Amino acid sequence: MIGKRHDHRIEFTSPGDANKPRGEIVIASAGASRTRFDYRVEYRGLPAIRWQSVQLIQIVHFLWPPFLCGHQYRSRYRLVSRQLDTILHNLPHSGT
Repeated sequence: MIGKRHDHRIEFTSPGDANKPRGEIVIASAGASRTRFDYRVEYRGLPAIRWQSVQLIQIVHFLWPPFLCGHQYRSRYRLVSRQLDTILHNLPHSGT
């Protein structure tokens, strides 16, 4: 919900509870035919959102190493497999 409008600034709040986000958008000229928008959002009284962000980082940090190790293993396996396959397919043509 838009709270106050000024020439180059708009203040907004979320409807309902006073603990919901609020912020402002600042509009400024950035040269010929260009406009710059800066915004700021303030979250008050929402520790669950902050905690969920921390949990998400922890989950990603916990989950990515097995995928990384699996990728490294598979890429090395494919490399060795291709090299052996090339050697075996070229044996009849080696001219010995």
